[in-house]
This record gives sequence, C-alpha cells and structure tokens, in this order.
Amino acid sequence: MIKIKITNKIHYQLWLVILSFIILLGIYSLILSLVFTPEIFEFSLKIIWALMVSNYIFFVVSGTGLCMITSLGHIFGIKKYEQISKFGLYLAILTILFGMISIGFHLGRPDRLIYNILTPNPVSAIWWMGTLYSFYLIFLLVEFWCLIRQDLLKIAETKGGFKKRFYEMLALKGLWHKLITYLPSITEHQISKIVGVLALITGMSATSTLGAVFGHTESRFFWYGGFYPSYMLISAFFSGLAWFLGTIILIHKILNIVIENSLKCLILELSQILTLFLGLNMCLVSLKLWFGLDNIIEIMTIEILLTGPFKYSFWIFEILLGNIIPITILLYSIRRELLSGIMYASFFILLGIFFARYNFLIVGQIYPLFNPLGKSPLEIIPSFFPTIFEIFLILGLFGGFLFCLSLGLKYLPILDKYKS
Repeated sequence: MIKIKITNKIHYQLWLVILSFIILLGIYSLILSLVFTPEIFEFSLKIIWALMVSNYIFFVVSGTGLCMITSLGHIFGIKKYEQISKFGLYLAILTILFGMISIGFHLGRPDRLIYNILTPNPVSAIWWMGTLYSFYLIFLLVEFWCLIRQDLLKIAETKGGFKKRFYEMLALKGLWHKLITYLPSITEHQISKIVGVLALITGMSATSTLGAVFGHTESRFFWYGGFYPSYMLISAFFSGLAWFLGTIILIHKILNIVIENSLKCLILELSQILTLFLGLNMCLVSLKLWFGLDNIIEIMTIEILLTGPFKYSFWIFEILLGNIIPITILLYSIRRELLSGIMYASFFILLGIFFARYNFLIVGQIYPLFNPLGKSPLEIIPSFFPTIFEIFLILGLFGGFLFCLSLGLKYLPILDKYKS
C-alpha cells in the first residue's frame, strides 16, 4: 500500500488556506450568535427549523447511503466493491460528523447535547434519532480504523521520528497487542465485519427514525404519514451514490490518478443504479404531491411549493437541476463511458438534494401555522430566505468538510492504488 503523494504542494497549501478562510467565516458567525443572539440565524418563533436543520438532514441521510454502498464490499462479500470501502467509509464519517455539527449549532447551546445523554426519553423519536446516529458514528469510526490499521503500520515503517510515532499511535500499536490477548481468535477484518453490520443497522434505523420525526407530526399535514420514513432510506441511497461518484472522480482528476479498469467498471455500474433511483425518486415525489392534491388541507402547502414563493427552488433546482438534467447527462455519459459527465451529474444531484431538503423542511412548517382568519399562506408567508450569517455558517461547515477530506487524502490510506 502506497500513500498518496501531493505533487503540487503550493496548490495544496493554497487550497487549505482558502478553506481555512471559509471556516473562519463560519466561526465568526457562530461566535456572533453565542455573544449576541441566535436570531441572527433566523432562529425565531416564525420558522423554527431552518437552514441548519435542512443541512443536517442533507449530510446525515447521505452518510447512511454511503454506508449502504460500502457495506456491499467487506460485509456482503461482493469483491468488486471492496476497493471503495475505505474511501466510502471515510466520506460517510465526514458527512455524519458535519451533519451532527450542524444540528449542534442549531441548538444554540452545546450543553443541550449532554443533557440529552443524561436525561434519555425513550418515547421521543428525536431522542432515538440522535442516539442512533451517535452510535452509528462510533461504529463507523471503529469499522474504518479496523480496515486501515495494517496500512497505518506499513506507513509507520517508512517514517521516522514524530511521524513514525504518530502513525503507530493511530494504529494503537502497543495497546492493540494487549487487547488481542483477550480476543485470541479474532482479527481486525472480522471486527470490521461485525461493527460494519451494526453500523448498517443503526444507520438505516436512524435515517428511518429521522423520517418518523416528521411523519409523526400530526399538525404538519405535508409531513404526516408513513411516506417519509421509507422515502428517507431511498433518498439516502441515491444521495450517497452521488456523493461517492462525484468525489471519487474529482479526486482522481485533481491528483492525476489513473482510474483503473476495475474501478471504472464499478463507477459505470453505480451510475446506472443512480439513474434508476433518480427516476424512482421523481415517481415517488410526483405520487406524494398527486395524492396530496386530494387533501384540502395539504393542498395549501403544495400550492406554496408548486406555484408560490418556492416554485423556482422546486422546479429549477430540485426537479430540473437535481433530477431531469442529471438523468440526461448520466444516460449519455454511461453510454459513452464519460466519467467527467458522471461527475458533473453527481454534483447537480447533490445541489438538487440540498434544495429538496430545504424545500421539504420550510414548506412543511408554513401551513397551517401561518393562516390567520383563513387567509392563504401565500398572503402572509414569513421570511424564509437564509440570512447572511446562516450562509456564512453553512459555507464554514462545507469548508470544514473539504478541509478534513483534503487532510485525509494526504495523511490517511483511504485510496488503495494510484499511478502518479
């Protein structure tokens, strides 16, 4: 196993500086909210769940999808998927981590997370969601560590001084030998399989519970029902596919790594699955809206989405850029074996999913909460556009995500093979 070498250090360092500046913007906004008021993020009694919550949904649901994909390799034993396990798991860890950071920022007070641990409420869907995602993240970290431990030791053998001790510490070189005396007949690979199964179960359960948080809300007619617990799992799979395909192709292009034939065939296969699930997604969204038109109460919310102030966000970003254009690009790119087209389509899909999460969250809160004297919500809809400080914080979170991804590519063995 050979670790990736960043050939152009100046470009790499400049990239980290740019990301650091973006992260500082987010930190600046966060400090302002803690010193003055969280309402600079539009945390008010108008629309309580705003951009930070939709960003949380965007990240954590994608993380579950990534876990589903990587589990096909070392858990279900499909050999061709084993080559993407490490990278997929690392990406899943980052998406879950930054999703949980998003919801932590939304709470305004970090101590509330500790209170949630000390005072469990088993009858609360939100408590179960947070608990399951917490265990899910722990299982992912253990699974990922088991997969890369031997590679960390190999890297340590090629280093000296601090770097050698650093990689040995990451591999828990001394501690692991003491632990295996109590586990004499088990290897890291076997542990990774066991923990991987637990990660898959908790991840899918957490995502389904996330949908149930909305599905149990009887006062929000757009959310209520059994649609979203199952839909969240389906959307998790194709959003995870989009994350994986977009990033893996982009990274190979930036680092000038030749994509070997086995990986290329796998990318084309996953692209076909992604196209299929995008079509399924459009059918499910259409059915949800169609059946909602029969409900005189839910139709008010659908009116806001289809013909009201959210119509551009829905039709242009969620439907056109997030579904129709990517399906067209994918069908053409798969036939021509154009990996660049698959990459662009994947990023279009992620953009559409980001807007879809925001549309789903905000539109679902507007009616019937803002409907005095029987007026149409279109007449009295509150401000829903994110504030500049919300945008800064979101940019900071994405900057932190890319920063961690960049460091991981340089210092961790998450891509097995490369050619300079």
